[in-house]
Amino acid sequence: MENNFRVQLMATGFGHAIYDTNDLSVIRGGSRALLNAPRLVFDNFRSKLNADSVIASLLICDASQALIDITGFDGEQAELDRLLEVCHTAHVPGSNHWAPNYASGGPEDAEELLELILPDLTILSAATPATDCLSNDWRTLRNMLAVKRLQTFTMVAPSRQLEFSDSPEFNRAMPCKLDNLRPRNAIYFLPTDTDEQSGLTPMSSFTALRRKLGRGSRRKEYYLDQFGIDVDVYAQTNVSFADSFEEIIENPPTHVSDIVGSKMCVLYFDGNAFGRLFENLAIQGIEELSRGSQMISRKRNELLDRLIRKWICDDNFLSHDPLRKKQDGKSRSLPVFRFETLLWGGDEAIIVFPAWCLETVLVDLSENLAENHWKMDESTLTHALGLLVCSHKFPIRDARKLAAELADLCKAAPGGRDKNQLQYINLQGTLDLPTRGLEDERQALLGIEKDRQAEFFSIEMNIIAEVLAGMKKLRGVSGEKTVGVPRAKLMRLHDQLSEAGRLGECRSVIEQEISDFANDLLEKRGYLAPGIDGSLSPIDQFDFMESTNYSADAPAAFLHHTLKLWSLLAGGENVADEPMDETTKHEAT
Repeated sequence: MENNFRVQLMATGFGHAIYDTNDLSVIRGGSRALLNAPRLVFDNFRSKLNADSVIASLLICDASQALIDITGFDGEQAELDRLLEVCHTAHVPGSNHWAPNYASGGPEDAEELLELILPDLTILSAATPATDCLSNDWRTLRNMLAVKRLQTFTMVAPSRQLEFSDSPEFNRAMPCKLDNLRPRNAIYFLPTDTDEQSGLTPMSSFTALRRKLGRGSRRKEYYLDQFGIDVDVYAQTNVSFADSFEEIIENPPTHVSDIVGSKMCVLYFDGNAFGRLFENLAIQGIEELSRGSQMISRKRNELLDRLIRKWICDDNFLSHDPLRKKQDGKSRSLPVFRFETLLWGGDEAIIVFPAWCLETVLVDLSENLAENHWKMDESTLTHALGLLVCSHKFPIRDARKLAAELADLCKAAPGGRDKNQLQYINLQGTLDLPTRGLEDERQALLGIEKDRQAEFFSIEMNIIAEVLAGMKKLRGVSGEKTVGVPRAKLMRLHDQLSEAGRLGECRSVIEQEISDFANDLLEKRGYLAPGIDGSLSPIDQFDFMESTNYSADAPAAFLHHTLKLWSLLAGGENVADEPMDETTKHEAT
């Protein structure tokens, strides 16, 4: 008897496969493996079917899931479940037999490496008999996978069949030198920054496989193979890509201050209500669902294409005098592109770039996330963005988690899923990690109630250029007392409002404090602002009030954002030698 089924695959445990090290090659290899995992499982599954009588169609395939339509299967659901299980767990997790002794050992082909990595990824599958209602079937599959996800451990599975060398480096009690979690059972070439001689590092086979895939998948080939983006067409000269987060920020342009030059940005953005969109498409049928999935993938790839096309020609994104060495120990001869995609697929993405490029990235993203690029039928797709500004030494797993939490807070606000919004954190040190939930942290530190935080901390992307311009105008230039407003005065107002529990208040409540401050400030000193033609013109009270009121629901938020981004708003100014006044000391603590 022939039966028809719907099958869904879901990749989980991204932290286990991508963010367990700060090594960019391992992250790159793990990200590529997860991006290709649904396709690999589908190919394995289809190869085991009777092609003469069974038709398997891939309706959706992205970075974390695949939806498959199966017709003519000669068997029951239990048999189908067993077949699916074999396709993505060919052997127990962690039991790869390949343990290279040197860098040249083991497979080189990307597809072969992907197949070897596949069993160590956490992939769930579910099947249900097909009905006339695709949307109901899909909802059933999602519920089944949700239950499976709760029953699945997200953990590092020690191998049951590890092969150890006699070398003392392979002490069974010692973990992999890169992920510090799995048992070491492979030696891998790991170049050092100071020694041109090759270094051999004991690692776990899973980490070694991902690193080998990440190193072998040259970034240009990766962009071309995965997204159809030919980097060489856009670059004015040949470029190379960073091997570490340190390389992304090291040797900054001369105009960048030491404060900014030591920081990087981790930006996470996720689609709003894309799941609901897919549900509506599923109601319309298989063809509409497949068309919608392909359209979103195309829009996402076009977004990446537009960003790379612009940034790869921007000197702020290029290190023309790289300090790192290549894998063979030789010095680099090509500029390094200071941009990395940690994850790019489906409805979410994570990118990393230097902190001094923050304004460029946000303004360009606001233009590329606008309605004209993301119009789909009768609706407009929007995104929630979370940004973390931190040291390059900050653990990437925690950075990604915080950035994702910020994006979720954008969505949680009333109407937050209907527009492109950003929330950010600018961490002052490598250990400046919130010890509780962000909402609780903000309420404790600033006295802003949770129900007022969305208006205070969220910035709409469609006005981000105007908001940043207003902040820069208010900040002025360090050392120029006639340009901008003194930081100490802004901090004093901010602290007074915070101590009084007034930061999160709406304009009708807080307007008097802002007005009194503006009157006092502007009457005593004739502060000037640069005009469009470069000339200086006075900042009058109206301009000041407009600048500090980009949100009518939370006018004091403008002061808070300006102070938090103070060093990042400096533009081409080097403030490394600026003396630390009491305001700077206050922020540092």
